[in-house]
Amino acid sequence: EAATNGTVLCGGSAGAGCWFTSMHSDSLRPDNVKHSDVVKNEMDDEDLIDWDYVKISGLGIIPTPGNIMAVPHFDRIGSNDISRSEHAAEMVACNSDVPAAIGIDNNAALVVEGDKAMVVSGDGEATVHIVSKDEDTNEISTTPLN
Repeated sequence: EAATNGTVLCGGSAGAGCWFTSMHSDSLRPDNVKHSDVVKNEMDDEDLIDWDYVKISGLGIIPTPGNIMAVPHFDRIGSNDISRSEHAAEMVACNSDVPAAIGIDNNAALVVEGDKAMVVSGDGEATVHIVSKDEDTNEISTTPLN
């Protein structure tokens, strides 16, 4: 209701991705819990990095064709030593229910107004990327938005 009334909706991290139909998440990270100190004390280092990113459902407020997945922290590597950008590309390549992804770097914002979008960079370098698959060659490409 707020979105249809013109209210500004914003957020960082999961708060940026939640507006899309789906988002890339590190919510299965073992130490990503309320009492992470307890988890860290009970697990060894190998167990703490043995997790994978997942696609979770969003609110679907930002309309996208198909099921384009938002990827916050696109330019970062998780505690599992896996790059979010590389994993997002793998998800687009291997999952028919993820036709493309919108990667949002740390220090970047994607501003959407109606059917127009623009990027705001907090440091002059961070940006937003489109990860897509060529239907003919199945080649994955990542294109920065300017």
